[in-house]
Amino acid sequence: MRDVLIGTLSGVSAVIAMALLMPRPQPVTLSVRELALADTRYDELGQDYLPATRPDPVRLKLEQTMASIDVKEMPFDKLVSYLSELTGANFYVDWRGLESSGIDSHATVTLNLQNVPASVVLKAALAGLGGGNIQLGYHVQQGVVEISTVDSLSRDTATRIYDVRDLLEQEVARSRKRPDHPEMTEIEATDALARLLQEAVDPVSWRDAGGSIGGFRAFAGRLIITQTQENHEQVLGLLSALRRMGAWPTTQGASK
Repeated sequence: MRDVLIGTLSGVSAVIAMALLMPRPQPVTLSVRELALADTRYDELGQDYLPATRPDPVRLKLEQTMASIDVKEMPFDKLVSYLSELTGANFYVDWRGLESSGIDSHATVTLNLQNVPASVVLKAALAGLGGGNIQLGYHVQQGVVEISTVDSLSRDTATRIYDVRDLLEQEVARSRKRPDHPEMTEIEATDALARLLQEAVDPVSWRDAGGSIGGFRAFAGRLIITQTQENHEQVLGLLSALRRMGAWPTTQGASK
């Protein structure tokens, strides 16, 4: 019995020793680029949150250049049908909203434009229809170009998640090259980018500035923004410009 007990204790000691001496497996750490690839597996889970780092396919259709358009007193609904056939985009006209502003389905437009995108043609037509104190506009939502009054469109907001990890990494790395300033943290870079966006895109619309439309939160290198469709386009345009520039102004950079 004594020999059995000694043997058992020796076996337990050996197992404990092996567990202590063997190297423990280290957690796998993915680089930012690998994380970006892994995130694509969950795209379907976030369909309600538009992938703001990718070009909107409908916007690309509206950017197609038209050779020319020369029309005189053309019914607006026919112009919309023409643009739909030309670009392949789906259009929806909020006639109830337009009629409440005094614009009915018999309204006409006169245009003479050459070598401009379809979006410019649409904007020019809406400016001609509105005039005075009536402002008309459009936005793209769920693959449809919706046309209505600016007031109506401004009440229609969407939430998008912007992946800005590349911009934050870039600015943190750039701060290390400034000998006369402390290295910027990711949180500081995020705050600086948030300020830049809120100052550049419809500043009075943000809730932090007393507005009632724009919402802004940051999480793990992403910006979660609630805004009108038009303002989202401005946010996307500004982020694209910053990426092309390869640098952007921060509090530290401005104080040099």
